[in-house]
Amino acid sequence: MVNGRAGKFTKLRKLLQMTVSCQPTDTRSLVPVAVRTLPAGEHLPVDVYRRTEEGQAILLLAKDRPLRSKDIDQLLMRGVDAVYVAADEAGRLREWFIEKIVRDESRVPAARFALLRDAMKRPFHEAFRHNSVDRIVPVCHDFGTGLTDIVRGSGVRFTDLSSAMANDASCFTHATNVATCSLLLATEMGTGGRRELAAIAQGALLHDFGKRLVQNKPPQERSPGGRANRDAIREHPTRGFQALCRRADFPWDALMMVYQHHERHDGNGYPVGLAGREIHPWARMCAIVNGFDGFRRHRSNQAPLDENTILAQLDCETGKRFDEELMQCWKSVVTRKR
Repeated sequence: MVNGRAGKFTKLRKLLQMTVSCQPTDTRSLVPVAVRTLPAGEHLPVDVYRRTEEGQAILLLAKDRPLRSKDIDQLLMRGVDAVYVAADEAGRLREWFIEKIVRDESRVPAARFALLRDAMKRPFHEAFRHNSVDRIVPVCHDFGTGLTDIVRGSGVRFTDLSSAMANDASCFTHATNVATCSLLLATEMGTGGRRELAAIAQGALLHDFGKRLVQNKPPQERSPGGRANRDAIREHPTRGFQALCRRADFPWDALMMVYQHHERHDGNGYPVGLAGREIHPWARMCAIVNGFDGFRRHRSNQAPLDENTILAQLDCETGKRFDEELMQCWKSVVTRKR
């Protein structure tokens, strides 16, 4: 009799699970997750949803249940490159991913970097699409923490990561590269512990955030004709500062990277015209790697420049645009071999 009741209970439980899996949820409360970044066999800490052709969101996998390799393969074969999690649980998934995957030192640094980049690309774009600082800052905090855990690993060099660093023209790629290079340079300079490095990464990821605010200005507020792009460039550090300066979760030193990364060593930069040691050291680091990645990025109809050529170009600006000591350190980071 007990076995019979147990059997009925098991059937009832399975029926309830099937019923739950067929109930749609509000699609407005979901954020996308790249399927390729989901680790097979792991028990995910959140519910995972899929979208139907009609736009409904259906529970695909309940939390704490493993996602099988064949499930991932089937999704990809059907052309499904993203699944969804509840927006209020996205931070929990990112933290779990960093703890479980990014800090797994059995994986080579380039593989961990690529996985983290691919996992953060959709949340980054979603946050920027909504222009919500409340979304953007936590995403960049988690992303910066993950990058820090990779770069702080023993013996990680620029050459370990450069092959995995994309060179396209997207703002996500540029932000990722500037953050990664900032961490490598800060580590070379002997900058503090994990929290400080994570703040550097966070500032670097958002160094150009003000550009979006300038580009989204109403037409009547934009400058006319060919001056628009130039004015946007010169205004974006101030707009980024204004958007982030009142947030308790965005460190002041990181804010200086946003505000001062276009100041020049000779005092001819903007928005203030600071010179030399007046410029925050994190902003001076950001200026160098920002210039470096600018040369590395996709050049339409032109062959990409090799790293030695880029360093030579930057070196011509040392003492004028860039801090000499930091520039020498960055050259060491890029050229060092194992």
